[in-house]
Amino acid sequence: MEYRSLYELLVSGRFSRVKLSKTAVKRLLKETGFLQRLPGELGSRRIRCAEVLDWCRPVMDRLCEEPEGGWLKECYLELAHGLYPDPERGKLTDGARQAMEFYLTVLRWFLDTEKGRCTLDPLTDIPSLSAEEL
Repeated sequence: MEYRSLYELLVSGRFSRVKLSKTAVKRLLKETGFLQRLPGELGSRRIRCAEVLDWCRPVMDRLCEEPEGGWLKECYLELAHGLYPDPERGKLTDGARQAMEFYLTVLRWFLDTEKGRCTLDPLTDIPSLSAEEL
C-alpha cells in the first residue's frame, strides 16, 4: 500500500494548532519507524481502531504518557466533551492533545481509504447525504 499521501498529510503543518511543528513530526516519524510499521497490503479488509492505535502508539508514547483508561477511551471522552461539554473534565496537556490529534488524523486517513478498497456495508458505512436529503 502506498503511504505517501498519509506522510504528506502528517508533515503538512496541520499540527501547528497543537504546537507540533513539521520538523518535529518528521523527526518523530523517522525515529519511531512509523511508516515501516504500517502494513504492506490491506486488500479489502476493514481497519480496526485498535489496530491503527497499535501502529501510532510509538509516536504517541513520545508525545505523552498513555492515559489511565487507555487512548481509545480518552479519545472518546475528549470527542464527547467537544459535543457535550463537561465542566468537570480537566484540560488536556499539550502532549496528550498532540498524541490524540496524530492518532485521529491517521485513523481518518485509513477510514477514508476504505471507501476505495472495501465494498459498501450498510451496517457500518454511513452514506453521505445530498443537500436535498438534509
